[in-house]
Amino acid sequence: MQTILLITDVESTAFKSIAEHVARLARDRDWALHVIVSSRRDRRKAEQIVRAWHPDGCLVYCAPPHGIPVSLDRLPCPCVFLNPSEDLRNSVRHDSVATGRLAAQELTRLGLDSFAFVGPSKPFAWSAARLQGFTEALRACGRTPAVYPGRLLETWLTTLPRPCGLFAANDALAEKVIVAAIAAGLAIPADITLLGVDDDTRACENAEVSLSSIRPDFAACARLAVSALAELIEQPRKRMQAFVYGDEGVVHRASTRILRGHSPSLVAALEFIRRNAFSGITPEDVLKQMKGSRRSIETSFRAAVGHSILDEIHAVRLAEVKRLLANPALPISSITIQVGYTSQNFLSRLFKRTFGVTMGEYRTSTPTAS
Repeated sequence: MQTILLITDVESTAFKSIAEHVARLARDRDWALHVIVSSRRDRRKAEQIVRAWHPDGCLVYCAPPHGIPVSLDRLPCPCVFLNPSEDLRNSVRHDSVATGRLAAQELTRLGLDSFAFVGPSKPFAWSAARLQGFTEALRACGRTPAVYPGRLLETWLTTLPRPCGLFAANDALAEKVIVAAIAAGLAIPADITLLGVDDDTRACENAEVSLSSIRPDFAACARLAVSALAELIEQPRKRMQAFVYGDEGVVHRASTRILRGHSPSLVAALEFIRRNAFSGITPEDVLKQMKGSRRSIETSFRAAVGHSILDEIHAVRLAEVKRLLANPALPISSITIQVGYTSQNFLSRLFKRTFGVTMGEYRTSTPTAS
């Protein structure tokens, strides 16, 4: 059995997602995987820890924006670097330019004419790449985004033409936009339609307005990294290329749900469904959140959303089912309970009727299941 270290100096949501996929792939290869959380301030100690393990290989998570947590030239074994800011061989990087393009595609799809970008006050390569892709895609549509100058966020937001589609370089920055926008008296998504990156559920679900976010394909990152390391272990002198992975897509929440001309109670009802769908709610629970007769509420809901309240509950649950099916170790019976259903047979029939394939067929066909 080979000993593999997964090294990081930050336990972010992105790292945890990648680590889960790496752990499954390591089991398939009969690797003994150990996660090492190093200290950026004491690199010598981190190097000593690595050497003490006598590993056959290392996966080094280079948490942006800081870079690599241990010295490149001192690791005594084959290494693959995940998400480095530098252009390195033996690395797997997120395609941030493509992420920017996807953000532009998503915001223009909503019919917006004004756009903006918020990045960190100190420029980093990943942020600059996201701005590049965002700008290129918008210019192809005859639009140019306003770019946050790095100070007075609350004041700057009030200068943007409204409604404005705003792309934040990550979810942490998007959280700051939400706080500043509300403080400035701006409504999300009516005035600022906001999209982040990373799908950090802690930030996205707990923000005052739940945050839509682009979810990187962390499973692809893990697959590429594990495959590259296995090859390096077999051929230590091989010069590996830099691999690139993309995004799974946009996880939609309230910050991009534009319902022009509809009542605040409808928006609140949709948010109630999104936040509570997995706890077994029924249409009656949603009706209690809205004012008016049942018939008028159901009619206005269908006119705004295009389907019934029950269909919306099913849609939210089924989207989560598809996400969970990407984990081959998660039993379908467990998924059924997690998304708020009591009958696996009912969920199986509903999934097949909606998507045309069984959950098992979907699991084996989706790339993230490997």
